[in-house]
Amino acid sequence: MDDKTCPVCKLQFSRKDVMMRHHRNKHGITEPYPLTSHAEPPPPPQREGTSPPPPPQKEGTAPPPPPPPPHDEDTAAPQKEETEHLVFKHPFTMTVSGPTSCGKTFFVKQLLQNSRFIQPTIQRIIWLYRRWQPLYDDIQKTVRPYVEFIQGIPVDLEKDSFIDPSVRNMIVLDDLMSTSAKDPRITDLFTEGSHHRNLSVVVLNQNLYFSKDPTQRRNCHYLVLFNNPVDKQQIMTLGRQMYPGKVLYFLEKFEESTSKPFGYLLVDLKPTTSESNRLLGNVLQQQLAKTNEVIPTSNDINTEQHSAAPYSYQDNPSKQTYENMPSCDDCGVVLDSMHDLQRHIKHWCPENESFKRKRDSKDLDNENPSKKSASEWIEYDGGSDDSSEDVNIDDNEGYKTILHAAIDTAKDTWDKKYDKYVKEGMNEEDAIQQSNQKISPLVQRQFFKTLY
Repeated sequence: MDDKTCPVCKLQFSRKDVMMRHHRNKHGITEPYPLTSHAEPPPPPQREGTSPPPPPQKEGTAPPPPPPPPHDEDTAAPQKEETEHLVFKHPFTMTVSGPTSCGKTFFVKQLLQNSRFIQPTIQRIIWLYRRWQPLYDDIQKTVRPYVEFIQGIPVDLEKDSFIDPSVRNMIVLDDLMSTSAKDPRITDLFTEGSHHRNLSVVVLNQNLYFSKDPTQRRNCHYLVLFNNPVDKQQIMTLGRQMYPGKVLYFLEKFEESTSKPFGYLLVDLKPTTSESNRLLGNVLQQQLAKTNEVIPTSNDINTEQHSAAPYSYQDNPSKQTYENMPSCDDCGVVLDSMHDLQRHIKHWCPENESFKRKRDSKDLDNENPSKKSASEWIEYDGGSDDSSEDVNIDDNEGYKTILHAAIDTAKDTWDKKYDKYVKEGMNEEDAIQQSNQKISPLVQRQFFKTLY
């Protein structure tokens, strides 16, 4: 019935309020219509053997959880998924960035001491450094396989004779930012060299954006970022590059990981890594704490057990390992055979006395020479007492020619060094020795440059 029609006399009105006034005044009834009830209708009668339905839920309350599934002995209950153990998959590239004395070298040392963090395990480790650090002594004692420390970047870095692809290699570049940024061979290691040469590369630097060329940074699989209170800009730049819409998320992860001293954030850039495990803080310490593993010291390592060479060629036993190859006691060059070592010492070792500058006999007789007279280089003795049948005389003559040319290029520099040391008050013998030490690398570089 229309709410504008009187329910008693059936009169129709234009408005509801007029109809209600008529109903109240004419018929004496305040409410023309019965009040509606919002109560739930009574439940239908239940059948025998059935459970009653649950009571209706009030508005604003969450529904009850569903009942557990029936127990089946053949079906095992699903277990909570655990986080997998962190493993760096060889070959990989890694950049460890942070200010000086923040713990970069200690991080790499801890990584190498626990071989289970890298799979498959490394067989040869080469550590290129700029200046010797006391921590290197501990690394030599506690890390296996033995670490080969080399100052600077070797000239034959890109050759297979230095890095054998048949062996799982790792090379660490410690504090070589200025050199590695300009060396295309290092950039090649980050692109195709690491994968094709069975080589993992770890670079330690103090600035993540030290190079204008982003090739090394873009081809890096892992970033280990330490806190730098002076410069937060590089972290914000990396956050904008990785998370353009969630920079605060990246910064919060970094601040949380580096809140403690020597803390760091590991950024896993492998394409197979899930987003939930891409940003990890202090992972090595957490993994070691789970297993209660104690890092070995030099006293804990059995020297007899680890007295083997850094790596071995089991497939080809005829090849010599680095530890067993003969080396020159004067300059440290490693050679392939004893014959090559003898030939090196006799003909082109830069530390050989035949290469040294010698003062003229008149200057040696004069106790206080006013000015050094013309000095000369000791000539080579053309004869050789090497009776081996495979000695090539033509090669020896060629070496001597190249060597003399290299010595002549450094003659003026030697004179300047000698005059400088004499003016500083150094005696003649020490001045000659010091000048020879300074000139020897120049002669050696010029010799190899002309030879190769």
